[in-house]
Amino acid sequence: MTLYPDVIGTLRAEGIDPDEWAREHGSPSAAQWRGDECGCSDDRCIGHHHDKNEACGCFPVMLEEHFAQEKARGYKTLEWRTTPVRVVASAESDLEDFGLLDLADQDQIDLSASTDVDTAAMFQEHTTAEELAQTAAIATEMSDPEQLRAEHYAQLGEIHQAVLTRAQEAGDPRYDTYRSTEQLSHAINDVWDRDVAAYQDAYLAVIRDTLTARGLTTGIEVVAYADRDSGVYDEALAEELRDLALLTTPLPVIGAPRDEHRIPVDALRAAGLSYIERARAELSTEPAAE
Repeated sequence: MTLYPDVIGTLRAEGIDPDEWAREHGSPSAAQWRGDECGCSDDRCIGHHHDKNEACGCFPVMLEEHFAQEKARGYKTLEWRTTPVRVVASAESDLEDFGLLDLADQDQIDLSASTDVDTAAMFQEHTTAEELAQTAAIATEMSDPEQLRAEHYAQLGEIHQAVLTRAQEAGDPRYDTYRSTEQLSHAINDVWDRDVAAYQDAYLAVIRDTLTARGLTTGIEVVAYADRDSGVYDEALAEELRDLALLTTPLPVIGAPRDEHRIPVDALRAAGLSYIERARAELSTEPAAE
């Protein structure tokens, strides 16, 4: 006889494998249950243990006792878990909520604005009439979504590179400024990417340590938010872990957690901890290219 669906569902909703749970609690696996009636009044009963000399192994009764014990302990013990705890983690989204993405984006905008006029003048001076006509024709085609093709971007890239090559060969000082700005922009992106990776690692470490302290031996499984319902997902536990992680995970830049939900961006700028300043500091320590 198979386990009743509501018993199976209750177990799986708690992340428990029915067979494993049965074995851990001194009962045979689901495949070994016999169809004999144990005589209890619970209509969910799946029969007694296959060894008639042993005590009744009424599964619903054992199940209720187990969850009663868990409730008494405040659901803190996770030793019974036989599957990983599914966790949704998005460091980039969290750092955006804290205001760090705004800081990085504004630094990129300010950096671009500081050289926009000189860059535009350089391109205007070193672009040929033929290239201007080609650019205009490509722009016209790209304005029609049905004509938009990958080669349009390739053609514009070729024109862009040709103009830069002429500016460099002409010794235009604005070329060096353009390249320095481009390098600094890439460095800002690199600093941001490292912040995201570091926060993700620290966030998950907090969750792992918390679960390990509560007896979990099966680890965690990181899933995308959209995929959280594709398997066993304990919403209450997930929310509890997230609240704890947000309060205790050290944030990049300041190196400590914050009780408030937003980081004081102006204070970071004043302390020289903006993304552009951190990127400049990193570039200044890199060995010069030969």
